[in-house]
Amino acid sequence: MKFKKGHKINKGRKLTAEHKKKISESHLREKHPNWKGGKRLQNGYFYILIEGNYIREHRYLMEKFIGRKLEPNEMVHHINGIKTDNRLGNLQIVDIVEHGRIHGGQHGGKN
Repeated sequence: MKFKKGHKINKGRKLTAEHKKKISESHLREKHPNWKGGKRLQNGYFYILIEGNYIREHRYLMEKFIGRKLEPNEMVHHINGIKTDNRLGNLQIVDIVEHGRIHGGQHGGKN
């Protein structure tokens, strides 16, 4: 079967900007069929969506538990070494120096 311009299958319709916007909005976050509730796994850590930003779940949980933001020199250490185990009993606040000692210089970045 040859397709010709204007054929029933290929009508050559152009979408308006408004229609494109509606399609785009219909697949944002909660509306997207693959939406996982705002939680993703990246670099071994769970990140959760809070007020439009993805943050590390263990840091968020610890801040909620202690009732304040973590200080710049504070890190959240996973006691059992499993970065996805975010139970409060497995999380410990340590300073940057102590965290370096625990991991023997293996870690880089904010934890």
